[in-house]
Amino acid sequence: MKKTYRKNMWRELAANKSRFASVFGIVLLGVMMLSGLLSVGPGMRRAGQAWYSGQNVFDLRVVSTLGLSEKDIQAISAVEGVAAVMPVKSVDCEASYRGGSTLAIRVQQLPVYPTLQEDANMNRLVLEEGRLPGSAGECAVQVLDQGAAGSIRLGDVITLSSGADDLSTQTLTVVGFVTDPLYFSTETESTTAGNGALGMAIYTPDGSLTMDYYASCYIKAAGADSYDNYSDEYQAAVDAVADRLEE
Repeated sequence: MKKTYRKNMWRELAANKSRFASVFGIVLLGVMMLSGLLSVGPGMRRAGQAWYSGQNVFDLRVVSTLGLSEKDIQAISAVEGVAAVMPVKSVDCEASYRGGSTLAIRVQQLPVYPTLQEDANMNRLVLEEGRLPGSAGECAVQVLDQGAAGSIRLGDVITLSSGADDLSTQTLTVVGFVTDPLYFSTETESTTAGNGALGMAIYTPDGSLTMDYYASCYIKAAGADSYDNYSDEYQAAVDAVADRLEE
């Protein structure tokens, strides 16, 4: 009986080779798709972790619409679990280049040594072209809206207008293009300046912004860097510091 069944099975397969090949191909394709999908998540997490660690991306951020004073920064630094603090001066304003229409930009002042490998130097820029600004009147740029600012080039002069009173100069020459690890989304960054959508992020040397307060403060939580950024342990370490800061 078994021999007869086997003969019939092979006879059926021989008579339906194309169908068998189609079914086999469908199963093979399904296995390949499933294997690929199962490997995408872990791969993206590993890539994200490497990027965050390499650019020393912050764990927590404190933002104040009224500004943060030196006293505020000292108080934040004294909170238990705060391993490093990076206060940042920045301003959102309007600007134009090559006589074009105005667009909203964010000007951020860089640390004294923007490439220094230390915990307090967070969100390190990746230089894509040109160089980092080294003197007053120079800037590096990341284009956030290709439609509004995609045509800007090295050597272009950006003329600042509305909302730029806290800058030491009203014109900035583009000397480099960078990638900021904070601007990884494809969605347009919002702002209170101009039309409400940032066209560029602009980075200027230390001393370019004249205000005596900070717009935000980035924080590294003690021990958080020993965990995967997507893990519950990492979130718990960061939340513990956040709770103390809120108090």
